[in-house]
Amino acid sequence: MSGGKLTRRRLLAAGAGAAGAVALGAGMRVGAADASNDHNVLLIVIDSLRPDHVGAYGPTAVRTPNIDALAAGGTRFTRVYPEAMPTMPMRRTILTGRRVFPFRDWRPWSGLGRSPGWSPIMPGTRTLIDEFRDAGYYTTYVTDNPFIGFSGALRPFRRTVDTVVSVPGHVASARRAPTGSDADARRVLPAHMLKWDHEIAGMHGFLEQNGGSDGLDIRESETGTARVFDAAITALRNVNPRRRLGIARKPFMMVVDGFDPHEPWAIPRRYWEMYGDPDETFIGDIAYGTADRLTATELERLAATYKAAVTLVDAQVGRLLTELEALGLAETTTVALVSDHGIYVGERDWVGKSAWLLNPELIHVPLIVRTPDGRAGQASDWFAQTQDIPPTLMALAGLRPPARFEGADLTPLVRGGGRMPARDFVYGGYANDFFVRDDRWALVSDNRMRGRQLYDIQADPGERRDVARDHPAVVRRMRERMLAELDAPPTFYRPPRFELEPLEMQDFVD
Repeated sequence: MSGGKLTRRRLLAAGAGAAGAVALGAGMRVGAADASNDHNVLLIVIDSLRPDHVGAYGPTAVRTPNIDALAAGGTRFTRVYPEAMPTMPMRRTILTGRRVFPFRDWRPWSGLGRSPGWSPIMPGTRTLIDEFRDAGYYTTYVTDNPFIGFSGALRPFRRTVDTVVSVPGHVASARRAPTGSDADARRVLPAHMLKWDHEIAGMHGFLEQNGGSDGLDIRESETGTARVFDAAITALRNVNPRRRLGIARKPFMMVVDGFDPHEPWAIPRRYWEMYGDPDETFIGDIAYGTADRLTATELERLAATYKAAVTLVDAQVGRLLTELEALGLAETTTVALVSDHGIYVGERDWVGKSAWLLNPELIHVPLIVRTPDGRAGQASDWFAQTQDIPPTLMALAGLRPPARFEGADLTPLVRGGGRMPARDFVYGGYANDFFVRDDRWALVSDNRMRGRQLYDIQADPGERRDVARDHPAVVRRMRERMLAELDAPPTFYRPPRFELEPLEMQDFVD
C-alpha cells in the first residue's frame, strides 16, 4: 500500500488485512479550530474487553471482523495496562489525562462503587473534553455506562459536554418494572444465584429492557449495545447542527462509551449459536467469586456467553465505522478503541473481576488507533497505559497537549518513523492492590505487601507459578521501582470503610 490519505480503497484493503505506510502528518497547532481544520476524533471505550478474545491480537475462536479491520487500518498496541481500575477509575484517567492511582484521600461517593478509586471527576477539573471544546470542537458523549451516564456524582462532568446521550438499560432505576413470569430469568442464572430473589428480579428486569420480554429469543435491536450504537450513529449524523446549517464549520470529538460486554448479558440467538449449545441458554449474570460455585456446564455456558457478547459488540462497532465512512468522515477522523479491563470466565478458579488477581485476563487490554496520516497494519509492543490516550488524541488532531497531562504522546508510534522515550515498566492499581510489570517480572500485591505474587514472565508467560518466595530481592526491587514514581506508598483502606453498599435509586436519577 502506498502513502497518501485514508481513502475508501485503503479502508477496504485494510479490512482485508493489507498493511503499509502513509505520509507523516502536519505539525502541531495551538488554539481554536477554524474553518480549515477538519480533523475529527472518535474514541470508542468498550467495557470488559479482553484482547485474547479479539482476532487482531492473535489466534482466537472469537469472531471480531470489525475490530480486526480497524486494527488492520491502524496501529495495534500489544502491551497496554490501565493504570487504574475498574470502571470509573479508568475513565477518570482517560478523561483527566492524569494518573489516579494511588487513590489518595479517597472516600465513598453516593452513586459510585464503594472501593478505593471510585471518585467523580470533581467540578472545575479540566478534562480532555474541555481541551477539545476550547480548541473549537463540538463534543459528544454517548454512553450506557451506569456511572458516567446516570450517576448524580458525574452530573457536573456531563454539563461540560456539548451533547450527552445517556442510554438506559444497565441502570436498575431506569428499567421498566418487570411484568409476567420470571421463568426466563431463572433459566439464565447459575443455580447458586437462584436463592437470591433480588438477583432473579434484577435479571427479569434486565431481560425486558434488553430485547427479551417475549422469552429468550432476544431482539438484537433492543439490546443495550445496539441501542448505544444506534444513539452514536444518530449523534454522528447530527454531530454539529451548525455545520449542517452552514453557519459554522467545526470538527467533532465524540466518545462512545459502551458498557457491554460487561455483565449482565442478553444474547441474541444468532450470536449464542456461534459458540454455545443450541439446546442450552446463555448465562445472564454472575456473582463474582470462585468458579467452583458453578457447574462444569455453567462454566462452559459462561465462556460461550462472553464470546457471543464480544461478537455482538464487534458487530455494533462495525455499524458505527460503516456509518463514519458513509458520511465521508473516515478520511478526516482519528478512531481509537480501548477497554478498561477484562473479566475472568473461569480462569484461575474465578469468575468476574478481582482486585487481587491482577493477571493478564483482567489487566491486559486492547488499544487500537487509526488515523488518516498514520501507518496501517502495524503493531507496537511499547508499554502503553490509559493516561497516554488524551495527549495522543490531541497530538493526532494537531493540538498541543497541556503540560498537566501525565501520559506519553504515542503519535510517533502511530505515524511511524519516530522514537519514544524509554518506558521499561508499568504499574497500576485496583482498590487495595497494585501491579508492577516489566519485560521479565510481574508483581501483584496488596498495598501492605501482603499476599504478594511474583511471576517470571519469560519462563512462565501464562503467569501460573508464583515465585515470590524464591525471589525476595526481585519483589523488593519491583516495588521500589513503583515507589520511586510515587510521593508515598499507596494507602490501604480498611473495611468497613469501603464495604459494598446498596446504591440508592435516586443516585442514578439525573
